[in-house]
Amino acid sequence: MARVYLQSDGTYHDENGNKISSTTVDADDVNVQHLEPYVFRFQMKHSDVGIRVVFSCHCWSETFDSLVHGPNCIIVRDGNKERVFCQNRYNHSPLIHGLIENMSDYKVYITTSERNYGLYNIDLSIGMDSYYTVFFTLKKDKGKYNGKRHSLSLYVESAYYRGLDCKLRGTKALAIVDATLTGKKIPLK
Repeated sequence: MARVYLQSDGTYHDENGNKISSTTVDADDVNVQHLEPYVFRFQMKHSDVGIRVVFSCHCWSETFDSLVHGPNCIIVRDGNKERVFCQNRYNHSPLIHGLIENMSDYKVYITTSERNYGLYNIDLSIGMDSYYTVFFTLKKDKGKYNGKRHSLSLYVESAYYRGLDCKLRGTKALAIVDATLTGKKIPLK
């Protein structure tokens, strides 16, 4: 099995430690060019802030299961976890940009672990109880990426269709961006 290793900086390396383009796992089979890191401007009350967005392989992969996945699939290592390409997640992953860049239009939910957030659009549903949800963390991170300055990094941990947990606490995207910038507690609505 060919193995590709996801590094914490969003790059991929083969078994020999050689860096592979962050846009492909296998050039013949999978292209993730639409999930390259980038910086966008988020509108605050009186100004805007640059947010660098980085995507986890969980946006287009699923947990490896030897009973389900064939012996010829490409293994993607995420830390000590083995994952494989997931056509369904890959097909829906172009939706992530729109949700993230327009997150001020939606309520953002603090997950039960309180270490990350969930963002969904009720219009992106399958049936009555399954919504396309983007899970992410947001941290202070001043820097420059591709010539664009940013003050925060948003790490998209995963994105997939799931049921909405009615017990989750929600707030506005503006509140979590402001709280992250100022180091204050996130106000819940």
